[in-house]
Amino acid sequence: MDVLNAAAVSGARAVSHDAVAGMAADGVGKLFKLAAGEHSSNAGFEVRFSKPAGMKYADLYALLQPFTAVPGVGLWRRMMVLGPPPEFCVVGPSDVALPDEMRPEVFRREPI
Repeated sequence: MDVLNAAAVSGARAVSHDAVAGMAADGVGKLFKLAAGEHSSNAGFEVRFSKPAGMKYADLYALLQPFTAVPGVGLWRRMMVLGPPPEFCVVGPSDVALPDEMRPEVFRREPI
């Protein structure tokens, strides 16, 4: 997916991609990529959030490292989607208290 995502948003396709992305409204489909930590099928909480404006991705990952170092916690980044944020979610066995500037939304996950 990394190659496909990079090809969709760069080079000769960048202008077209940006034009279509700017017209998107209420996009509902999304794919997530594990950005840090680990996947766990026993995760009971999901905290969706947005990267604060002006914050670099490397700084965000460093800020979240204490959370993603915990076994069973994963940081997931949204990839190849049309629509509004949030761009990230932390999935793990317990709620994660993120700074208010990230506008966190906490969801309890229930197995079906």
